[in-house]
Order: sequence, then C-alpha cells, then structure tokens
Amino acid sequence: MKSMISWQSGWGQRILNSRFIGITTFIRDNDQSPLFWCYKTRRWVTSLVDATEGASTHAPCRSFKAFERHLKKHVAELEGYEVYLVHRFEGHDVTAQVWK
Repeated sequence: MKSMISWQSGWGQRILNSRFIGITTFIRDNDQSPLFWCYKTRRWVTSLVDATEGASTHAPCRSFKAFERHLKKHVAELEGYEVYLVHRFEGHDVTAQVWK
C-alpha cells in the first residue's frame, strides 16, 4: 500500500490523538461513486442498499495511528479517493491519497 499524507497544520502544531471526529472521503473523478461506511459489515460501500443496518459518510476514528491502520486495512475500497481524517478544531485535518 502506498499513500501520500498531507497535513493542514504545521510541524509543531499537530495534534495526533483524541481530538478527531472521524474519516470521510471525497471523490476525485466524476466517474467515482460516493462511499458510505456500513456499521454492520464495517466496510466502505458504494450503495446504501448494501448497508442494511445503517450507514454514514463518516467512519469512526479518534487518532492518527488508527487512521493509518484504517488506510492499510481498507486500501482496496479507498483507492482513488481523497480520504480525510477530520479534526475537531479547524485547520488540523489530515488528508491521504491511497493507491496500491
């Protein structure tokens, strides 16, 4: 797995644990369909029909280390998308682009 991670905040101002809301995705190409996090299967799905127990645009994640593990585990589903680890405070989000 290869990924390129970029930070909104500077080197000495990063907060890496317990202040994150979750993971969300954004489409880079118009050919891609949006992804939804299925709580039952704990996978990213492209259709809400596949998510029988409920779905969201955010996957739960509380730390940067957990974000890295999530990227490694779901590389096939997240390939080609911009993946954001959303921070509680403005200006501290983390962005990743994933490919195999």
